[in-house]
Amino acid sequence: MNRYKLVGSLAIVALCAGLFLVPGKREYSTMLKKDGLYNNALRVIEDQYEQGDRSANTLLNMFDLYTRFGQIDKATRTLETFVATRPKDVEALLKLAKQYRATYNTKAYASTLERVLQLTPSSKASQALLGVYRLQGDVVREKTVLTRMVKAKKAKPAHFKRLGLLLASQGDLKAAREMLTTFDKTAGMSEQTPRLVLFQLLLDLGHFKEAYQKAEAWSQKWLDPKITQSLVDRMVAAGQPEFAMKLASVLAGKDDASSKGLQRAERSDELIKKPQTQPRYAKQSITDLRTQQRSSLLKIQ
Repeated sequence: MNRYKLVGSLAIVALCAGLFLVPGKREYSTMLKKDGLYNNALRVIEDQYEQGDRSANTLLNMFDLYTRFGQIDKATRTLETFVATRPKDVEALLKLAKQYRATYNTKAYASTLERVLQLTPSSKASQALLGVYRLQGDVVREKTVLTRMVKAKKAKPAHFKRLGLLLASQGDLKAAREMLTTFDKTAGMSEQTPRLVLFQLLLDLGHFKEAYQKAEAWSQKWLDPKITQSLVDRMVAAGQPEFAMKLASVLAGKDDASSKGLQRAERSDELIKKPQTQPRYAKQSITDLRTQQRSSLLKIQ
């Protein structure tokens, strides 16, 4: 009798174990997908979706399958649903942004990246957004992103340079000076144009001693006769013959242009002009720089 009870108990246990081993719909669809039965997997997943399943596993599997079958609109809508169920998930938003970029939906791409930046100061999202605004020529939004990066301490020398040039072109000389000064301190010496813009800004703002100090340091690094001559001439034109002579005399032994600059500075009474109220050279440099940079816009990440 006890033997029959034992056999019966074992049968019940085996039956229960078997029930637990039967895969659910989620597991079943995953198995079908792994086995390459994509049509069957999609039908199972769509059935789960119709029954109200909005789990990450279901939505992402459905997105992958729609993409595999080239049903891009359905894939995008599925991903939008996925994001709607977790609106503060940065990774989900970045995945949706990537989908918009792949489908050339630039407006939705930019707005999704903005949503990311509202949640976190992501350097990746900021860089991508800068690329969009640069290509669109949207200077206002580009400036906003750059300013936000500076405040979040995510800006690199290239960002300080770009923001400084934008501010200078808009007449905000003090803010432009701050950005380009930071660029000067953090960037390599190979880039001359932003520094020449900074030099003119310092002259326009009346910071003559600082302009001289920077001009001396740059000239000793660059050893470019034409630039040396230009710096000396601009000092004279700004009504600063003393600094002009000092700069020219420091460099006079290094190149002929500096020697000529010293002679010009010594005849400064004939050359001094009223300092310009508008940063003419700065604006011209910005125009030249824009032309040079058309082929090197920031990449969209």
